[in-house]
Order: sequence, then structure tokens, then C-alpha cells
Amino acid sequence: MSVNLDINVFTSYVDSKPFYGEYERRMEQERLANQKPSAPLSQEEAAKVKEKIGDAVELTEEARSFLSNVAERKAKAQALQQAAQNSAVGENAFQYTGDLKKQHLVISEAFSKMGVYDAMSNDEVRQFEHLLKDITAGMDSINGGNRDLDHELSRDAAQVSFMSSVAALQELGKKYVGAEHQERFQALMEDYKEHNAANVAQHISIRELAAQNMQQFPMSNASGYRSNTEAAIRTLASVTHSQEQTETYHNELLSLFEQIKKDEKPLRSIFEEIKQSMFAHASGNQVTSTIKAYIQNRDGQELSRLQSYWQKI
Repeated sequence: MSVNLDINVFTSYVDSKPFYGEYERRMEQERLANQKPSAPLSQEEAAKVKEKIGDAVELTEEARSFLSNVAERKAKAQALQQAAQNSAVGENAFQYTGDLKKQHLVISEAFSKMGVYDAMSNDEVRQFEHLLKDITAGMDSINGGNRDLDHELSRDAAQVSFMSSVAALQELGKKYVGAEHQERFQALMEDYKEHNAANVAQHISIRELAAQNMQQFPMSNASGYRSNTEAAIRTLASVTHSQEQTETYHNELLSLFEQIKKDEKPLRSIFEEIKQSMFAHASGNQVTSTIKAYIQNRDGQELSRLQSYWQKI
């Protein structure tokens, strides 16, 4: 008995599964396409099977139809499941991903459907998806899950990371998404901004929460560096902003990030401006050398991470 393997069946099956990335999807397709059919039974094995089940098993037309449409039914079931998820969350693409750490996969799947990967090699796709993961990593880190005291973003770093990711994704959309898909891409970006703006607005790190609680107690008797640092922490913890001030700050950050691809200034210079803007906003324009040093020590790693992925765009 021979078995005919249809690559379209493999493609349909792979496409019906949850999306774990375009690179992973391609690897799964290749694995299934290259999968060798089982070796034919030996005469002895065939005789044993025949002894157990008889000469033949006859399938009804209904059974044949059922077996031939397995991939199609899986695809329909997946589509219905996704539609139900979208309906349940107001159709924001980022409200439900099945995993709190996978916003980049939502974007990658959309890019795949928009044809962004069509002309890319497997290695190029892999690198591109790693870039998407880097861009959205800051937002994923505050999007629920375990809180890590040593690596948790401050509320100030979260705002900078958010605006950086928006500008970076817009740049990728401008560069790779065709004109016929721009409206669809902008709708995706609106979902991204809406979902993450809410998370950023309510985010506060454990350290910052502790600093706010410290306000009810008088200054310690420390002197010198410790006294200056405590004063800086108390100043930062006491600062509040109106919605208008926050929106103005976000627009300022977005404008700075958008300058990066204009090549009018070195990347390092633009990030220095971003830091100065961050110092002023975080301190309520009460910038001191101690406050600068404290914020640099607290948020410098995240700023370096952002600068690193901008070099790849």
C-alpha cells in the first residue's frame, strides 16, 4: 500500500496550530515535509496483522470524508477559538496572547499575514523576530508575571521603554509593511499603544512603592552620600504628574526616538537628550547631581538595552 503525502495538508495543519513565530512555523513545515513515511511491514508482520484484523478494513464514505478533512476542521476550530478570544476582550489583539510574555508574537503573526517575511530567508526571519522580542521586552516585563526586585523596571524606565517600542515598531512598519497593509498595521499599533499605555500608567516597581511608604517617616540620621541619596529617593517618590504632563512627556520622548532614523544626530547624542528629559520629568524639574546618578544607576541598563536594539533597526 502506498501513501501520498500532500504538502498542502502539512501547511494547513501547521497554520491551524497556535502561532509561536514565523521561524518556528517554517521549521515545523520543513520537518513535516521531510518526514519519511513508515517502512513497509515485513511479510511476517503483515501476516500477524492480517490474522488479527482480517484481509481488509472497509471504510464508509462518511469515514473517508471525515479523515480527509482533518486539517480543514483543525483550521476552522482554531479560527473559531481565536474569534471567541477576540470577542471576549473587545478585539484588542494584545489583550489575550495565551502567554503574558508574547506580545512580539502577536506582531510577528500580523507581519506574516501582511507578507513581511515573504522575501526573507529563514535566518533573516529568525533575526527579525529576535528584534521584535527585544523591542517589546520592556512592556512584557511589566505585563504581569513574577516581579523581580533586581531587574524590575522603574515607572520612569517603563515610560521610556514604552515610547521607544512604539517608535521602533512604527519604523519597522514604515520600512517593511506594504502600502496595501498600512491601515491594518496602524490599527495593530493602536491596539499595542492602548494595551500597554494602561499597564505603564499603573506600573510602579517594588522599590518605588517602598520609597513612597518611606515618606511617612522622618529623614534618617545618615550623612554625606547616604543622606544625599535618601533625599534623592524621597524627591523622586514625591513627584506626581497630571495626565496632560504625562502626555506632553511621552510626545517629547516619541519625538526624540523618531529622530534616530533621520541620521541628523549620532545615536549616543539622542539618548543623552532622552536621559536629560527623563531626569527632569522624574524629579519634577528638581534635578541634582545625586538624582542624576541615582536614576542612571537604577535605569542605565534598560537605556543601554534600548540603544542596543535601535542600532539594529
